[in-house]
Amino acid sequence: MTQTDPGMMRRQSSFDHLTGVATYVTEGRGGLFGEGVVRFDKIGTELAHDLRRERTIRPEGPLSARYVLTQSYEMDREGWRTRVETVTGMTSDAGHFHLTGRLIAYDGTTEVTRRDWFETIPRHLI
Repeated sequence: MTQTDPGMMRRQSSFDHLTGVATYVTEGRGGLFGEGVVRFDKIGTELAHDLRRERTIRPEGPLSARYVLTQSYEMDREGWRTRVETVTGMTSDAGHFHLTGRLIAYDGTTEVTRRDWFETIPRHLI
């Protein structure tokens, strides 16, 4: 196995002193912990996984919390390349959790499928 890109990991937090919004972001290029892009030499396949997690909350309370996860997973070797991109999110109100998602799959640069979904889940004493 050969590392073809060293990857990157960044964690950063911010606080807006005017609005009170607190934000925490985790970013990884080449994997969750920034392990880098790797190639499996015997089969010539390269794998890359990039992601960004963003969490925000407002001072008015926990019902303002928001989570968004954006990811891209790519595999390629001579003659073909596939990529899957996803964006998922979660918010809530007093009675429900609200989940959103989008998945897009590519063969090379051609989009081959896409799915969007929206789910509402009752909190049931949570």
